[in-house]
Amino acid sequence: MSEKKSSVYVYDLLGTIGHGNFSVCKLAEHKMTGNKFAIKCVDKRSLDDTKLARIYREIEIMKSLDHPNIIKLNQSKLKLKSFRK
Repeated sequence: MSEKKSSVYVYDLLGTIGHGNFSVCKLAEHKMTGNKFAIKCVDKRSLDDTKLARIYREIEIMKSLDHPNIIKLNQSKLKLKSFRK
């Protein structure tokens, strides 16, 4: 991960760990705690209403899940700025 370190909210973005058709997954570190997180950044501009509704539904489902074998959704934010893949 040789990308330039950037910042989103209270996280430092350390690099890209994956990407798909309309999203990119970034490795992030919380600035105060040092805890590491995966941040899924979705480019909403490339989504039609149906795909956008699916993203919102995915967020709601992830919020409700509580299982030791499933990554817990810590936070979700809506942002207009896009992230590079």
